[in-house]
Amino acid sequence: MSVDAHLVVREATIGDAPTIAELRIRSAAERHSVSPDDCETFLAAARETFEARLRDRSVRVWLAFDGERAVGTATLMFLPTLPRFDVAADRDGRIRNVYVDPHYRRRGLATLLVSKAIETAKSVHVDRLTLGTSEMGRSVYERLGFAQKPDEMIYGEK
Repeated sequence: MSVDAHLVVREATIGDAPTIAELRIRSAAERHSVSPDDCETFLAAARETFEARLRDRSVRVWLAFDGERAVGTATLMFLPTLPRFDVAADRDGRIRNVYVDPHYRRRGLATLLVSKAIETAKSVHVDRLTLGTSEMGRSVYERLGFAQKPDEMIYGEK
């Protein structure tokens, strides 16, 4: 699947934190009932968090644009790892915040965004790379090489 030629994907900078936060709101609004007051508080927290994490390099973020309009994002978060035999890595990676605007889905953007995160994780020698998924994203991630693990659980979710 190829991405439309007029769509551009690039790595985010600290100055992109408001755009990343806005995409995070759009993603959350699709999945949850949120009030305008909740959105304002969430937007400010997301902007501050992404500014700090981009500054300290604990995340790398990619953005997709149609002209000036941000239409997609993916985040690679770095986490400390524990020593393992035969592994020289000092961090794990987790792909988070994958979102593509509904009008731009099924055009290969999620695949391209996640591929950028995978390439970066490999280039910086991440030990393990994980992500959470919805049913909508599962086939994309499986095509990229992710496999469902039967031994992972999340506390407090039903």
